[in-house]
Amino acid sequence: MGKSVFSRRAVLVGFAAGCAAIAIERPLLAQGTAAFPFKFSGFIGQQLRAPALAIPSYQLTFFTAHQSTAVGSIEARSRLTVTLAGVDEADMRALTEEAFEDFKTRLVAAGFAPLPAAEIKAAIQASGTAYALGNRDFKGIGAGITIGKSVRKAYVAYGAQEAPLIENLNSVVPGNSLSVIGGLGKLNQMSGPAKKLKALLITPSLVIDFANSDAKTGSDFLGRKKAVSSSDVGFTVVSSSKAGLMTPSSDGRFTTPGGMGLTKDYRVASPFATVAVGEGKVRALSVKSVVDSNYSINDTARGDVIAVDPVVWKELVRGAYQAFNAGIVAELVKAKK
Repeated sequence: MGKSVFSRRAVLVGFAAGCAAIAIERPLLAQGTAAFPFKFSGFIGQQLRAPALAIPSYQLTFFTAHQSTAVGSIEARSRLTVTLAGVDEADMRALTEEAFEDFKTRLVAAGFAPLPAAEIKAAIQASGTAYALGNRDFKGIGAGITIGKSVRKAYVAYGAQEAPLIENLNSVVPGNSLSVIGGLGKLNQMSGPAKKLKALLITPSLVIDFANSDAKTGSDFLGRKKAVSSSDVGFTVVSSSKAGLMTPSSDGRFTTPGGMGLTKDYRVASPFATVAVGEGKVRALSVKSVVDSNYSINDTARGDVIAVDPVVWKELVRGAYQAFNAGIVAELVKAKK
């Protein structure tokens, strides 16, 4: 079925004025059972072979808010902030523990025996690599200047208790080169533990989003400037999900860093949330309101709440981590043959 688009504001100010619009698309209709046919790339089978296997870190990351801003001119500007609601830290930590236990169970069933958590932690800490404070990482949406358009996101990440989150190890924002470089630096710090343990270090990181937000600028058919901020609600496993790898060789004398990354974003059509229009917080733009062609005053910024159905959302998360874990284990089995 087609997507339903809700457009709340379209502002035109005189013949030479601009247009500001804020739109949000409603949840997609169900299309059968949610499925995640994950495919990984960026590695070779040799990187998945070692005398032993260790899981220093296992994390789940959840995007919690988006802020889309479009600026076409002084009068043509819009901002839409969407915020996730209906689940809390306890829910996310519990799902992270579930996901890690599922991963270990699948490894054992496939004939792998991960090294004990205490042994792994001792090797990681001896290398000087620090685990994240409170076994979590979070990023909010701060103030900033937008020239043209921008999409900023907030997220929170949690590690499993036995495999805590390693600070700055995994980039969760696709295309963020600085985070990627920092992540490689952290991954290289685990060369020592891989040599000491003589084990393949594998650090899965699953990233989950709740919407696809966008910001656009341009002109309408009369040449008037316009600015559109939008958010399309949909449960998505983000392409920055991956499993970092550090592979020892020559009896632990050398190591090779690498990673198994998803080839694309994976989005399912199952409805899992409702949209409370105007019920969320939003940072006001420098121009707080504009006048449309009917001389009505409209705000240029809006905050909406994406209220999830906890039962449905959790089952989608479980489907995602089960498929993610199964995909990693399948690659390990393939490499062992």
